[in-house]
Amino acid sequence: MNARMPLTIVTGFLGSGKTTIVREFLRRPGFQNTAVIINEFGEIGINHDLIESSREDLISLSTGCLCCAMQGDLANTVRRLMAVAASGEAPGFDRILLETSGMADPAPILQTAIVDSYLSEMLEIANVVVTVDALNGPAVMQNYDEARRQVALGDRVLITKSDLDAGAGEAAALAVRAYRPDVVLGKSVNGDIAPELLFEPVGDRTAWPPRLSEPHGQPHVHAAEVTTVSLRVNAPLHAVTLTLFLQALAENYGPDLLRVKGIVAIRESPESPAVVHGVQHVFHPIAWLDQWPSDDRSSRLVLIGRRLDVAWLHLMLRIIEEEVESASRF
Repeated sequence: MNARMPLTIVTGFLGSGKTTIVREFLRRPGFQNTAVIINEFGEIGINHDLIESSREDLISLSTGCLCCAMQGDLANTVRRLMAVAASGEAPGFDRILLETSGMADPAPILQTAIVDSYLSEMLEIANVVVTVDALNGPAVMQNYDEARRQVALGDRVLITKSDLDAGAGEAAALAVRAYRPDVVLGKSVNGDIAPELLFEPVGDRTAWPPRLSEPHGQPHVHAAEVTTVSLRVNAPLHAVTLTLFLQALAENYGPDLLRVKGIVAIRESPESPAVVHGVQHVFHPIAWLDQWPSDDRSSRLVLIGRRLDVAWLHLMLRIIEEEVESASRF
């Protein structure tokens, strides 16, 4: 099967600056070969000097971007983009950027990309980038669950408008860190960002998140009882153990399990680690790497969710592995 196309999701609360980032993105040649899915063209205000051709809800730009307004669901929009590129009516592309609305919860979008048969075959979730307004971000995160969920699901958070008040930018970064100590932080001034802030994976995706400030297995407690828990297992696990553990997570936590990522050593294929990616109770089909990305061969799973019980998680994983190991002896 051909490599899947990377999908970057840009989300953020109303007025946080994500539309400014997308508008700047569309003007710059450094972002060519990208299909951009937005809510509606009127919000972006595309410079007419950049438009090479347009038809209904599709606009081709001289910078090499194909801009598309969302109509219906994500799968239909991606199909339409693929069709016009294949027909030669619009430039081809090798990655997709999706801008959500300001009040959007990214979880359903991530779930759709995972469970839809067409999207899961065509796309790979590369990054979830969240914009947080330096001036209003801390108050918004405190008052709106949507803003907290956006940050909880992000791979990278961009602090915007920090040029207006450097102190506010630092305060916003601290507020984000208090909620997500592990998240990678960046800055955006007037929508100007480097391409890698949108498209380059945050460190090694299989080792997500890249850093944790507390001992492994200890939860980070945040507002609204959202926690980040890191599980590490040194011995390889049976493949069925991983399947049963993911099922237990889905059944016991459901929508309270916001996101799961990790890399797992499997006994049956010790040289080919399994990569896990899930959103709430929905998990992407397990992917297999050709080789380990580093000398660390331990299994690492990171979970973000509400009311995660770290003792129960460790116990459940251990019990399942012991039961599977016992059954394998007969």
